[in-house]
Amino acid sequence: MNTEMKLHLARYMKYLDEERNVLVVIGNLEEILISQHLYEQHHGISSDNSNTLNRLLNACALAAASLSDKESWGWTLTLPGSDSGYFVGVEPEGMICTRTKSADRAMAKAYLQRQARKGPLTQSHFEPATDCPVETITQYFNEVVQTETRIVVSDKSGILVQALPDSRFSSLKALTDEQVYDMYAEMQQKEALKTLEEYLVFYECRCDEEMIYKMVENLPDHQKDTLFEDQHLIEIECPRCGRQYTASRNNRPN
Repeated sequence: MNTEMKLHLARYMKYLDEERNVLVVIGNLEEILISQHLYEQHHGISSDNSNTLNRLLNACALAAASLSDKESWGWTLTLPGSDSGYFVGVEPEGMICTRTKSADRAMAKAYLQRQARKGPLTQSHFEPATDCPVETITQYFNEVVQTETRIVVSDKSGILVQALPDSRFSSLKALTDEQVYDMYAEMQQKEALKTLEEYLVFYECRCDEEMIYKMVENLPDHQKDTLFEDQHLIEIECPRCGRQYTASRNNRPN
């Protein structure tokens, strides 16, 4: 992990709204964006830094912070009408990274891989109902997990509200997103929410030279032939963050 990243930790706070018996997560993306800039600058990575991607990053961080037992999450999204596809990975310790690639705008999809510590890998697939990244993450909880959830992202700040057993989540349905956001921001400021947990999020990728070496080493010979062709050295891009590695067929990456 880069030493620089340790100084830029985004605090995502998990609360209980005792009156409505709902889970509330409140966080701000700003420190994540700072650590993303430092990480990409250090490794020579260019990214789009679009509003869509930033909103997606925030929604994914809120979703990860909502879990009682933290997991590895890998989101792959192509939103309706978009010619960009997005990946966001979140690790239990708070590490988050992203990558944007070109995609077929006619092939909208949402795909999630998640894995608890030492648990099995689970996979979910659904079709995004809108072109909004925040609504797509919300859709996952409502349709796939079947837990009533609402996510509101305003600029770099975000709030996730999630129903608990016997909650009064329905009392929030008449409120606009702005009203939900303002209400919980005020409740946080007045300390009217019960603090449950702090989750620190920072931008970093789990990739390293050893991981790339093992990936190349474990390929069948015919796949190595296809990958390397007649070259001794090739450039390999991490699919999670875009970091470039130089690898040889028989030696560790440079």
